[in-house]
Amino acid sequence: MGSSLLLFLVLLFPVLLSLFWRSRKQTNLPRDPAVTGQRLHASLAAIAEDYGPLIYLRLGARELVVASSPSAAAQVLKTNDRVLCARYVPAAYRVPIYADHSLIWHARCDDNWRSLRTIFRADLLSSPSLARHAPARERKAGEMARFLLSRAGKEVKIGKNCTVMVNAWAIGRNPEIWKDPLSFSPERFLNCSVDYKDRFRLVVATMVHNFDWLLPGGKQPSELNMDEKLGLVLERKQPLVLIPKPLVG
Repeated sequence: MGSSLLLFLVLLFPVLLSLFWRSRKQTNLPRDPAVTGQRLHASLAAIAEDYGPLIYLRLGARELVVASSPSAAAQVLKTNDRVLCARYVPAAYRVPIYADHSLIWHARCDDNWRSLRTIFRADLLSSPSLARHAPARERKAGEMARFLLSRAGKEVKIGKNCTVMVNAWAIGRNPEIWKDPLSFSPERFLNCSVDYKDRFRLVVATMVHNFDWLLPGGKQPSELNMDEKLGLVLERKQPLVLIPKPLVG
């Protein structure tokens, strides 16, 4: 009995090894370099510089293709969006309330997803809808300013913030696209036809108009820790804490 089992295992091993190597020989996949370190987005950007804007990775048993240039991102998000519309849904979002009613965490491009997208585009993102909600945005911005004014000088508690993958970090630091991408130069957007985060103008203007923003402990901006860490999304390694000081008049 023992000899028969040993013979069976000896004969089975080459078959399993052959199936393993055959499964690895995928066709038309980008190259798959190794990735190490906690700053995955930075590692992917560095790898893209050596291997090109489209790379193939294995995160454990999960296969991943990363786009790290505007043209590659356009191929994923625009040209081939119907082919690549199915997406991996993390286990935390597979509960019915997310799976049935979420645009982001919907695994399949089915009739339910199309219906949700149509409602989203027609009722939330259309120009008439945005214009309709402009008074509400203005009101909420004012409420936020008044709320901060009412809490001026009081102790506050800041909770933890948690906020798919085109590596926007790499695109934003690509010297082939931006001149001196790591330098702080807001003037680069003055003559640009693209609307960069224009929807945040009201909120930012309200906060700047009503408050002078200070760092705790008399720190200077040059003393800020700008390191980042990778979680569900990219976030600051040390949370940004600011003190709003009401402007007189």
